[in-house]
Amino acid sequence: MSAVRKVIEAAGGPIKLSKLWGVTYTAINTFERQGYLPLKRAQDALERWPGVVELRELVRPDLRAAMDLQQGTSLLN
Repeated sequence: MSAVRKVIEAAGGPIKLSKLWGVTYTAINTFERQGYLPLKRAQDALERWPGVVELRELVRPDLRAAMDLQQGTSLLN
């Protein structure tokens, strides 16, 4: 199960999450299809459902790579 799907399930489903965040159901589906959330939404998800996922799992791939570099690890190693 993807990290975005875990957030959707924790919220009670895509309709409940869309209402909670004030976005369309289509937006939630787009987040799930893309495999990441906008940073603001990712931070909100971490605050609302701690322990469900980590920030690294919810953000864009380029931000994941930057997080890895900042921590002193590299995806190339």
